[in-house]
Amino acid sequence: MTALVLTALVAACGGSSAGSPSGAANPATASPTAVHLEDCVPASAHARPVSFTAVGEEVHGAEFGSSGSVGVVVAHEYMSNLCGWVDYAQHLRDLGYRALAFDFGAHLVADVSAAAGELRREGATAIVLMGASMGGTASLMAAASPSSGVTAVAALSAPSSFMGLDGAGASSTLSIPVLYIAAKDNGEFPVDARAMYSVCPSAHKQIQILDGSDHGTALLRGDVATQTRSLLDAFVAASIA
Repeated sequence: MTALVLTALVAACGGSSAGSPSGAANPATASPTAVHLEDCVPASAHARPVSFTAVGEEVHGAEFGSSGSVGVVVAHEYMSNLCGWVDYAQHLRDLGYRALAFDFGAHLVADVSAAAGELRREGATAIVLMGASMGGTASLMAAASPSSGVTAVAALSAPSSFMGLDGAGASSTLSIPVLYIAAKDNGEFPVDARAMYSVCPSAHKQIQILDGSDHGTALLRGDVATQTRSLLDAFVAASIA
């Protein structure tokens, strides 16, 4: 990923570019403040706090929905936390799915994989990964793991590489359904989306370049929110059909 892309990513997510070259984010930057369930999840959501272990570290999150065989892991962007996904996680619950939002720890790809494992332990038999920006790249890598067993993966504003994460390399191995979404005026992110789409061999890949400059979970709240939600809804439904 070019320096321009890295600069755009940091600006979009409101953080510094400091990070580990190994693909493990600095915990102090990846999840700057521990989020308690009551901080951003309304009581009406009837979500429950969950914790699971990834590479020996306890990761905390919130699970929406307690029934259904489809689980959706939603992974946040750089310098953010699970709160960015809360509204859409409730929407997924209302559609009859289990949704798990979590705060990244030190091992991004392992955290996504562990979240998928937590949903399986709760009863989900089909797992869809969704991630915003950095979380999207981590989700692509988690999905590309030979033992992932995930059904599909969607990446919103994902960079092709970031902090040692290799979204392009992961994309080049994926045969499951993949959805890439980016806003056309969001720096180099639509370029990265097209590049990853082009190397992905999946017969069930999709790409959508939307209007505007919204980044990551802002795509679910801004001018193209209705379109983004509809794309994700349709993607999940088609992937599990």
